Formats: sequence, C-alpha cells, structure tokens
Amino acid sequence: MATKKADKHIFRRLSQVYVEIPPSPLHRSRNASISAPHVSSVNQSRKENALLPLANSQMTHNQPSNSHKKRKRDTEESSDMTLVDNSQPIKKSKSSGTKGPTAAGESIKPKVSDEFPDGYHYCHQCYRKRDQSAIIRCTFKVTKEQSCGAKYCKPCLKNRYGLDFDAIKAKGEIAKSKERSKHAVGQGHIFKCPRCNDSCNCVRCRKAKGLRPTGASGKKSKDPAAARKTETKKPRAAPRPKLLPKPVWTGVPISLSLSDAEDRFHIREFVLRFASALGVSRTHVEELEEIQGFRGRGSEDDDDDLVAWVSEPCVKSIILGLLGMLDLDGEAAKSTDAAIKEIRHSGANLNKLWAELSSLRDGWSRTIAISSSSASSGKRLTFPDPLPPPESATVHQTRSGAAQVNATGVNVVRTAQLVPILHALVDAVIDTDAVREELDSGLQEAKERAREAREGLKRENERFEQEKQDEDKKDKSKLRRHKRMAADIEQVLKLSTYAYAPRLSPLGRDHEGRTYWALSPGLVETEAALDTLSSVSQGKTASRKARGRKRMVPSEEHRSSLRKWSWFIGVWGMLPPPEERKIIRDSEDDISDDSVDEEGEQWWAFWNPEEISKLATWIAYKAGLSEKESRPNEDDRNTHSGIPLVESSVNGEEVDDSPDEDDNENDDCMDSTRMPTRGQLKMLIKGLQEYSALLKWRTSRDEEDHKIALGDS
Repeated sequence: MATKKADKHIFRRLSQVYVEIPPSPLHRSRNASISAPHVSSVNQSRKENALLPLANSQMTHNQPSNSHKKRKRDTEESSDMTLVDNSQPIKKSKSSGTKGPTAAGESIKPKVSDEFPDGYHYCHQCYRKRDQSAIIRCTFKVTKEQSCGAKYCKPCLKNRYGLDFDAIKAKGEIAKSKERSKHAVGQGHIFKCPRCNDSCNCVRCRKAKGLRPTGASGKKSKDPAAARKTETKKPRAAPRPKLLPKPVWTGVPISLSLSDAEDRFHIREFVLRFASALGVSRTHVEELEEIQGFRGRGSEDDDDDLVAWVSEPCVKSIILGLLGMLDLDGEAAKSTDAAIKEIRHSGANLNKLWAELSSLRDGWSRTIAISSSSASSGKRLTFPDPLPPPESATVHQTRSGAAQVNATGVNVVRTAQLVPILHALVDAVIDTDAVREELDSGLQEAKERAREAREGLKRENERFEQEKQDEDKKDKSKLRRHKRMAADIEQVLKLSTYAYAPRLSPLGRDHEGRTYWALSPGLVETEAALDTLSSVSQGKTASRKARGRKRMVPSEEHRSSLRKWSWFIGVWGMLPPPEERKIIRDSEDDISDDSVDEEGEQWWAFWNPEEISKLATWIAYKAGLSEKESRPNEDDRNTHSGIPLVESSVNGEEVDDSPDEDDNENDDCMDSTRMPTRGQLKMLIKGLQEYSALLKWRTSRDEEDHKIALGDS
C-alpha cells in the first residue's frame, strides 16, 4: 500500500514540467515594443510552483488519466490566460475614421470606389455619397487647433441654404486678416458651414434642438434666397396706386379780401363767445352768421366795392356791449358812460353813432389811458376812422345829419364802414379783467360738461348691458342704436366745447399757401348741446322744449347757397391745376370752367362733408404725406389749430387748461411768406377730418336714428 502511494507521488512530480511559452500577440500590451527582446515571465507573472500546461509529448503518455483531470487542467489553463489578461489592461486606439473636429489644415483622404474613382465623401445634410469635386468642407475653427470639418454637397447648399458652391470655391482664401484667423488654411477656400452658423436644418441637427424635420426640399429652387424656407409664399401683389382725388371747389359769391373777411370773423367769434357778458340778444348774434350781409343785403348793388354787413341795431348793440366791458376809471369812465347814454338814445342813425364815438376818442386821447393790465403794457384806447362810403350809396341827409357829416368829414351810410372800429374795440376788451374771468369760468364749465358726457356714456352702457341680459336673442339693431347713442354723446361734447373756446384761429395753410377757415357753430346749436349733456348725465331724454327758434339745421339748398359760414369750410387762395379740381360756381351766374380766373385769389367753399374729407386726402397727397403720417401724433394736439383749444374726451381725458400760445408765434404760423411745416400740415388735415365728421353729424336729420336730437321740439 505504501509502495503504491510512493509511485503515485513520483508520477505527479514527473508530470509537473515547466515550459516557457511566448505571449500571444492577441494579449500583447499596446505599449509593448515588438522589437524588444523576449524576457521570461515566469518570475514576473507566475509563482515558482505554478503549474504549466503539459507538452504534447507528455500529453500522449497521460491518456489513461480520467476525464475529470483533463477538465481540471483546462480550467487551470483558462485561469492562467485570465491572469495574463488582467496584468496588462488593453486600451483601444482611435480609428482614423472617427467623426468630429479634425486638426486645422489636415486634409482627409477620400475613400475610393468603383462609382467614385476620384474619391467620395458623405454630405452632412443629405448623408449621401458625393464625389470629392462636389463636396466643400467647413474650415471654421471650433477650437484653436481644430476645425469643424463638416462637409456639404453642392445641391444641398443651393436648395437648402441658398449658397453658391462655385462662388465659394472661386473666392478661395481671400478674406480680411481678422476673419481669416477664424478659419483653417490650406483647403483652398474659406467656408463657415450652416452647422457653425446654427442654421443647419438637417435631420440630426433639428432633432438635437427638439424640432421636427423639415422634410424633403422638393423641386430645386430657382431662387436660392428661398431655400431656407420649406414653403415659399407667393409675394403679395403690389397695391394699385391710389387715384388723386378731385375735390369740388365751389366759388363763394363775395368780394371780400382775406383781411377784411378775417376782421368780420373775429368780431363774430368774440360776440358769440361773450354774448352774455356783452348783453347782445340772440337775434343780433344770429345776424353775424351771414358774413356778407343779413337777409340778402348786398344783392341790391352788386357793383359796390363795400360788401354789406349786419343791421344798424345789431352794430349799435355790439358797440354798447364793448364800451360797457372796458376797464376805465376817472374822467375816462365818466366820458364813456356819457357816450353810452347818448348812443343808446341816438336811434339807428349811423352818423349820430359815429359822431359820439369820435367825440369819445378825442376825449380819451386828451386825458387818460386804460387802467388795468392794458395800461401797464403801454396800450392806449383808440380806433380808426370808418371806411369811406361806396360811390353808389344814396345819402339821405337831415339838418342834424348834415351837421354831423360836416363835423367829422365822413358820411356813414353802411354798417360795413364801422367794421374797423368794432375790430379795434374787440382788441381793447380782450385784455380786460372781465374777459379773463369769463375764460377762467369757461374752463371750469368745460370740465363739468366733460364729466356730464362721461356720466351719460356710463348710463348708456349700463342700459345696454341690462337690455342684453333681459333678451335671449341678440338684436343687431339695438347694438347699432347703442353705438349711435355713444357716438352722439361724443359729438355733442365736441359741439359744446365751442361755447368755451378762448378764441378761434384758421385751421392752417396748405402747401400752396391757401388759408382754411372753419367758424364755430351758432349759438342755438351750442345751447342745445349743453342742454342735451345735462339731460343725458341725469338719465333723462334730451330736452325738446319749444323755444320759438327757427329750424337749426338749414336745408341742403340753403347750405349750398353759402350764406351762413358756420356750415362750410372757407378757403382763400387760387385754384389748383385743372386736372386736380372740379369747379362749381354760383348757380345764378352759371360760369363755366373756361371763364374762371386761375391766377387770382378768392374765396372757395366746401359744404359737403364728403368733399371736405376728399379735400383733406388731396392735401395729404400733394404734401407727400402718407396715410400714417396724415394722422397727427398725440404731441401735436396742443399745437396751433382752428379747433378749440379746450378739448376733452368722453373716455376721461382732462380738459387742457394751459395758457394760450404766444400771439406772435401764431402770427408766424399764418405768415403767407412762409411754407407750412409737416406738423402744421398734419394739424390742418386733422382739423378738416374732424370738422367733416362733426358737420356730417350736424346735418343728419333722421330723428329715428338719432335719439339725441338737437333740433326742433
């Protein structure tokens, strides 16, 4: 038994043979040198008594051994192989075909195939094989040492990005030094690809941004500029050029010059604004509506060089009111009171009236100046002589009248002769304390009217909302009625502001020097507007009390006769060229267009609201103002304009109570030798448009559509 164990031990010792096996090239370390001499690794990687696999010769002698020993040797062999692998970890080397940035200036060799013998690259956009000659590489440096290297083909550059492949190639590397430093040189061109511009629309780049693919580019684009858009929109057709409007120019049958007419305008506006302070009756105020003569006066002698005006009682009433508003003291006050008494008892004799005024002027010039602010400014009370009588005037003299003519040297037979005197008295009264107090109170009343308008609009909105809740179906007619009611309140407020306007001036001058005037509405209209605002603010129906007044809105025939200047726009100047106008002269004269004096200046009228709007468009077109420019900015609202300076809004805008602009500045704006500025032209256009809207509302007589009636009872 012991002998068998010893033989078995000897056999095991003989079977353990150390064999030196060179390492496999598959397990060789990457950093090991191939040319290095082989060194035995027995002492390095194995223990001294570690088992090695048997040689082939020995394995033939060991065939009788059982199978489990064979499996054990296989296991030991595999463990030895694993030990060798773990001792030297393997590192993968970068392949030459790795994607990403490449060294700046490095040229990548193209791959060759039967289809592309000169070489090919893959396009970054379409990812197709493209010949090397149809591919361009990005030279933009993403780092200091590496360029982008993305490649795009010629069709994709044109269809997708609108870039010219040949132009980029032909340009070469010509660029400014600063731009050239951003690119890698040596490629024969300078090109920054869409990916570096953050405009690449390929599938991968859009997916990285979380966007959907753009899809196929479709047909090749004829216009490279449209390549960035997946869908090209047809360009909008150019708008047709607007035709130049031809407003209708209607001649006014009056021979007044601009200065003579403006004197009458100023007298009328002052009396209309301060009628209550002057004590002038409504009848006399209405006479001032007709600038060229009351009740057709002036048509008796058409050859007169002096245009008729108002009646003698009207002139007398105005003079008494103006003298009573003067701030005088001492002897001047006593002489003025005495003159007022004499004029009041002089009847309607114009010569007697002028005789008293002449005596009063002489007394003022000998003694004193006006007290109050006018005296401090150095102004003295005076007025000119009357105008000479017309040559065709018939003089009926009495003994007292003849004595008065001989004393003054002037025979006054027409009220128009006294226009310069009344104009001078108006200028003197403007500086009095009574006028300033009236203006201050007017500003407060204007704010109150604006508050009433806002209250009326609020009540109307509440009524309409309640009406909508009570009904199941929508009634469009009631909606239209509500909108008309709101518009009526707005127009009534605008109409009422004329009652508190501190003064009125021309709307402006156009590009060719024409002067535009729009007089204030009459006293009857403004009073009715004030009554209406008071009623609607309290939720009541507009007042329709009978006041014994004439019809407020004149007929179309009456308005087209151009007698009342508050119902049309008056224009002083020459006609535009024949191709830009339509002319309607006085129907009684029946004058054709061929006989019109195109070189002379005269008065023209626009009484139709549509023609006034057309006139505003014509001015904007001729002045070179676009439709947007013809609408003035908010900053231009307080500039010089014929619209009343007291403005308010139903929507809550405060009334402008700032002081008036300097008179000299306004005179400069109306200087006929100066061309108007673009801002002044804008204000003229705005004034015409607003007056057109107001006149259209004033002339509307459909009481069923306009529940807020400012007319008859």
